[in-house]
Amino acid sequence: MRGKDKSIFPATCLQAGRNTYLCSSDVAIYGASVAQIPCGMYCRSIQVNDFKNYPSFRVEFIPGFNCLTGKNGSGKTNLLDAVHYLSFCKSFINPIDQQNIRHTCDTAILQGEFMSDSSSENIFCSFRKGTRKIFKRNGREYDRLADHIGLIPLVTISPEDAVIITGGSEERRRFMDTVISQFDKIYLDNLLRYNKALEHRNRVLKEYHSREKPDELSLEIWNEKMIPLAEYVFAKRKKFIEDLVHPLQTFYSLLCNTEEISVQYVSQLEKSPLAELFARSLQRDLALEFTSSGTHKDDLLFHLDEYPLKKFGSQGQQKTFVIALKLAVLLYLHRQTGRQPILLLDDIFAQLDAARVTRLMQILAGDNKQDFPVELSSIPQGFADQAGNNPFGQIVITDTSNEVITDIVSEVTVPIRIIEIENNNIIRIADFPVVEKKMVEINN
Repeated sequence: MRGKDKSIFPATCLQAGRNTYLCSSDVAIYGASVAQIPCGMYCRSIQVNDFKNYPSFRVEFIPGFNCLTGKNGSGKTNLLDAVHYLSFCKSFINPIDQQNIRHTCDTAILQGEFMSDSSSENIFCSFRKGTRKIFKRNGREYDRLADHIGLIPLVTISPEDAVIITGGSEERRRFMDTVISQFDKIYLDNLLRYNKALEHRNRVLKEYHSREKPDELSLEIWNEKMIPLAEYVFAKRKKFIEDLVHPLQTFYSLLCNTEEISVQYVSQLEKSPLAELFARSLQRDLALEFTSSGTHKDDLLFHLDEYPLKKFGSQGQQKTFVIALKLAVLLYLHRQTGRQPILLLDDIFAQLDAARVTRLMQILAGDNKQDFPVELSSIPQGFADQAGNNPFGQIVITDTSNEVITDIVSEVTVPIRIIEIENNNIIRIADFPVVEKKMVEINN
């Protein structure tokens, strides 16, 4: 801590250009400390044009901690969203592409350079009002956006994640689908095919009684298409939740060490095959004019000391649960893909007390020497890599408080880059190498 002076930027700190910051080599700045950080893939740079509130903007990140600071409305979250876009082909805030184009403009363009141990990936995305979205990898356009999912493993923790607990069952299905689709292409393909078949089946149900002769054959055809797809989706979701429970409980204990938590996967297919469910619900489906049985009705139940988290959990408990859930997801993806996902933390400190913030930062930095109630070694074997490296790779954090960012700098033992943003422009950058833990001035 810096005493009464909460400023993280000395008077001599670099004044960045109006729209662009280009740093010198990361290894030149940090020496071996950066080169030794295990980062399966990380975002080296982002360039956006007419995206949300940015007319033109470029920024470069380091493989370790990156902290974006600035007032509300300065554009921090939009930069995280740009990284998310280039991983998932969509925004984590607003899924409607046209509404993410800057006002008075027709086209938004996002470009990112992602580095791994052996290669670099240049990802390009553009979307224009009235036309389809274009995605390119190293200059080659994708035939399907689904083919890009999983190339850049990524986990986002943001205030919007509260809907996983408080929202409807579709939010919890989306949570499961987002994770599994990052490492299982067959799952994503089967899920998309299932949803398409479901649309057709619902259309047949709506038109069933309006025809002179009911179309029973079409209904049977779509039943046969949906059954094997649903079985695959069900099996993968069930295994995913089974594998997620232990690390989730471990992380929750690391963050607060109070209540016991549990997760239950609920699916109609646990009790009966989908063919039987279709047969039993046929008359009901015809009356309702939609399909009432299938994996599109799956849900997750979260409990806190055996009580429903949605009903009885405080905001702080729910937020801690979501953070623990997402950290467990990150470890799960690391195990499944062999690569460290990028972690985006958007304004998550507001409802966490100082102790939980400190513990979270120590976890992310791989510091298990602190007085944790449970050691990091209690995470199930197989989640860390063979060398025992910290499973967390690149991390990008946003916060409005310089005091919080200052505390982060003083607590963790990894390289940190702090970028202050004001009115959609970078105004200051400070780098803190792990060795001396002092601000390094970067020459443009």
